[in-house]
Formats: sequence, C-alpha cells, structure tokens
Amino acid sequence: MKATSANQLFSFYRWRLLVAKHWTENRRRYGLSLLAIGGLHAIWFSCLIVVDVYAPMEAFMQFTAYIVGLYLVGCLYASMLFAELGAKKEALPWLSLPASHLEKLLCALLYGVVLFYIAYTLVFYFVDGIMVQWSNTIAYNHPRNWPNSNTRVLPVTLYNPFSAVGAPIPEKDDHLFTALYFTVQSVFLLGSVYFSRFSFIKTVVAVLLCAVGFIVFQKTFVFPLLPHGWNNNVLSWTQPLYYQGPPANKVRLPAGLGDSIATLIWFILPLFFWFVTFLRLKEKEV
Repeated sequence: MKATSANQLFSFYRWRLLVAKHWTENRRRYGLSLLAIGGLHAIWFSCLIVVDVYAPMEAFMQFTAYIVGLYLVGCLYASMLFAELGAKKEALPWLSLPASHLEKLLCALLYGVVLFYIAYTLVFYFVDGIMVQWSNTIAYNHPRNWPNSNTRVLPVTLYNPFSAVGAPIPEKDDHLFTALYFTVQSVFLLGSVYFSRFSFIKTVVAVLLCAVGFIVFQKTFVFPLLPHGWNNNVLSWTQPLYYQGPPANKVRLPAGLGDSIATLIWFILPLFFWFVTFLRLKEKEV
C-alpha cells in the first residue's frame, strides 16, 4: 500500500484519490444532470422553432440560451459543492475526510468550474447543432420572405463563442458576459461555504443587491454623461446606425485601462473569491 505524503497542505496522491472518490459517488448524478440540461435546451429551442417562423435560431437567441443556462445551472451547481457543511450530520464526515482543505477546494474547482464548463458547452452545442440543422431544413423546404419585404429569410449558422458574432457588443468585444460568469460562480461557491443554510438563496440576494448598485451607478453617473442617441456597453459606447448593424460611431476606454478591467473580471476576481473560500474552509473544524 502506498503511503500518503507528509505534506499537510497539498499532496497530489491524496488529491487524486479525492477526485476519484468524488467521481465514483457523483458520476450518475452528473450524467443525469447533463441529460436534463440537454433536454431543457432541446425543449426551449423546439418552442422557438414552433413559435418564430422567421429566425428562431439566430445567433442572438443561441447566445442567450447558452449564457442564461450557463449562469443558472453553473451558479446552482456551485452553491451545492459544499452543501455538506450546512448540516452537522454531513459536515462531520466531510471535515474528517483525510484530505487538506486546499485539496478539497481544488477538487471542487475541477468539477464545478473546469469540467462543468466543458461538459455544459459540449452538451449545449450538441443540442444546438441539431436544432440549427432542423431550423435550416424547415427554411429550405418552406422558403419565406421577411414580413413586408422581398428579402429571403436565410439559413442560420451555429453561434461561434470565440468570434461572438450576433452577441451583444460587450460579449463580442471583450467576452464580458462569459468572463463575468466565472466571477459570479466563484461568489456562489463562496456562498456555499459562508452561509450554513439556504446558501443559494442568500447568495442570489447578495448578487442582486450588487447588481442593483451597479445599475444605479450607471443610471446616476454614466448615462447622464452620454450624448443623446448613444448606447452604453460597459467598456465601450456606441451610436447605432441601424438595427443590428455596425455602429455609426464608437468610443472605447483606453487600451491599457480596458485590458486591465477585462483581466480583473477574467482572472483576479475569481482568484480572489476562491482564495477567500479557502480561508473560510480553513475556519471549518470538526
């Protein structure tokens, strides 16, 4: 039998055993969850195809379904990663497990952040690809024009998350919604440790209060400074030329400042909340 490392902070061998244990105990639940996610997306896209006879699967609708599902499911899952700590009966075996707090946190990040994001994206695009093909088949077999126009409704293409064509400007320019997801999810992960009961609901309230504060700041200080007809896109401001077309004029933050804010959202804030989660975990004792 192989002896575990004397390192009390992190041992790759202990962590590997913890990852394997977590997978053995939860693989069936994960499989069923992915099937449920795919089924819900299929139902949603089917409703769109039935209701909207012109452009049910346009890029914006694909992006919306992807990002809304990612936020809802990802944050709900993150709030359950340390659910055992909310009940004393379950907290005692979890805290007594022969693995350090860092190893338990890294195991949670592996499944809750990395593998979840990859699995969710793969399931979404598997379903999305089928639905886009179905929508285009209908368009080919039953061609139609846009209302009050001779312009033919063209087939749609699969939404590309890298180019983000068809997504809102903050996502298209800076992938802001995707970056913000990892920050928000890290907050829900912290909430699962910080709040002993009803962690998801309490974290939702905290996030909503922060969102309301941000909106009030935008309405109070940013919007009054914008000229008439200009739109606020968080890190850039545009004057639209026509609907869903390139803007007539566009103003961005200086490159250095914009990159610094993007880096803050992408990397620094999630790392900060993960570090605070680790500190909070260390306070939990048997």
